[in-house]
Amino acid sequence: MEALHLAAENTLGELLETGTVGENIQPRLRTKILMIYVKHYGGVLINTTNKTDASLRYGTFNGDTADTLSPKADLTTLEE
Repeated sequence: MEALHLAAENTLGELLETGTVGENIQPRLRTKILMIYVKHYGGVLINTTNKTDASLRYGTFNGDTADTLSPKADLTTLEE
């Protein structure tokens, strides 16, 4: 994962330095890796974004929100 992130930083340079663009590259890379595993070995990719993340627009499009199933979609985050 570190090598992919470094390659993205080297390729995209300054484009990753503004706003959340640089932060969102990690979930997108992670999702691509998981999609490759699912395609190769079979299985199901599960979305990790819940209702709170979605309403706050915290889930990364084509990252955390990529899915086959979304078991947490109707759940909210409760802070204790």
